[in-house]
Amino acid sequence: MQYSSAFAVSYWLDRSTQDGVLGLGSSDYQNDFGHTGVSSYLAMLKHEVIISSTPEEFDFLMMYLALRSPKATVRESWVSWNRWPTTIPRWCRPIPVLPFHVPSDGQSPFVLWIVPLIGLKLVSRRGGGIYDDVPNGDLWNVFQQGYPRRTGNTAEVVLDTGSSLSYVPSKIVDHLRDVLFQCPENQTLGNSATSPPFVVPNHMWRSSFHIEYKFEGVNGSGPVVIRTEADRFLCAANPHTPRPQFREGLICGLDTPALMNFDDYGRWIFGVNFFHTMYVAMAKPNDSSHAPYVKLAPQRDSETGDYMLPRLARTN
Repeated sequence: MQYSSAFAVSYWLDRSTQDGVLGLGSSDYQNDFGHTGVSSYLAMLKHEVIISSTPEEFDFLMMYLALRSPKATVRESWVSWNRWPTTIPRWCRPIPVLPFHVPSDGQSPFVLWIVPLIGLKLVSRRGGGIYDDVPNGDLWNVFQQGYPRRTGNTAEVVLDTGSSLSYVPSKIVDHLRDVLFQCPENQTLGNSATSPPFVVPNHMWRSSFHIEYKFEGVNGSGPVVIRTEADRFLCAANPHTPRPQFREGLICGLDTPALMNFDDYGRWIFGVNFFHTMYVAMAKPNDSSHAPYVKLAPQRDSETGDYMLPRLARTN
């Protein structure tokens, strides 16, 4: 596979041994760079991969992602189509994908993987799978109180593997820095592009911290609640710092709606740091009679050994 288009290629990417880059974005954006008529790789794969043998997924092209953090116990990342190749994780119920625009001229409205978020908070896990609320940890309440003029009860979240970090309304980041993890280090942070949005001193961090996400279910089926480790999504130790004294925030503030060309802070971005804590199944329908959906499963670092790809047989 050769590079089709390269933009701002880094020194290390230019000298890497990889064969190419597989983008998970919409083909609509390729057209902006003169590649008119180029089909997305998902559209091409529809005719190449084996149809799923799972009855409820027969009408979909399934894309399964297991992306690992650089500091994970198991660092092997992989993508699989139409078949989950390892131990089956604890998938949540389907979450609908929202349209990006009003369709016209036969164009599909589903050009991004946008899911409806209706709750987000920091909780603490204890024995028996019981979760306790963390004081000041209801980030969804911070969002609602911080932007009282916005309409609607959902936030549209783009699942974006093209973004290293996640982006949420800035008042949530302010709350993480100034209230939830208040410390001298956070008071001295500047607005430099090289500064983390917030830090968490080691003595304030708990391995029991989890993030509780609440999404809308498909066809009014009720909320979908899923919890997974906060580490690697909310913050992480800098891998290039020996014996770090604090973790650096991985969630940045989305300061203005104009930045993403939307209104009322209604669309967020969950980037690669989100995928480091979740196994993600993306279902793309084979025809217009079905709607796309997403399923999630917790990716816990202590369990990643159960989800490694089987070794290939040695050939002569």
